[in-house]
Amino acid sequence: MGRSRVCIVLLIAFSLMAPLTGSMADDHAKNGKHFQSSSDREFKGSKSHGRGDHGNETTGQLATWLLVAANLTVVTSVSIKAAHRFLPLAEGTKKSLIQINQIQKKYLLRFHYILNPGILAIAILHWSLSRCSSTSLPEWGLIAMLILAGIGLVLKLRLAPPKFNKFIYKVHSHPGVIGSVALVVLAGHLMVD
Repeated sequence: MGRSRVCIVLLIAFSLMAPLTGSMADDHAKNGKHFQSSSDREFKGSKSHGRGDHGNETTGQLATWLLVAANLTVVTSVSIKAAHRFLPLAEGTKKSLIQINQIQKKYLLRFHYILNPGILAIAILHWSLSRCSSTSLPEWGLIAMLILAGIGLVLKLRLAPPKFNKFIYKVHSHPGVIGSVALVVLAGHLMVD
């Protein structure tokens, strides 16, 4: 399987797994299984470290579901392009997929532009209300999301010189980049849980 196929499969898998992290955190809290890092055990008596890792579930759930909704059109578009490119489909089917993709992008892509900046604000709020001393992956995930959104903003507002737009678009929309950001965010949340 080619590198681009692997990236597409990972992107689709991570987009489908994103809503599960919240339910796993909820299950974690209900069962009372709490991860305690060595630093938490060392500072058990300390007021600043006695609470252990925790996250604000409301803001986390809100950010997750809005992220899925805002980027559903992107996942759909990438999936349709992958099917068009890699699957042995009849010519009529390929044309239908292209039309479906154009229609869904025409009506849904605006939500990608509108919701993602708001999601970043909620993600920053979620990060500020959460505490994780066992790993720095949530911070790295937030930084990666901010960079990816910043690149998207540069594209949308046409802030870069025109000769760089194609390269910037490839970076912003590459399944490997998106999958890597999703992997860091997901891994960070799974380590906290």
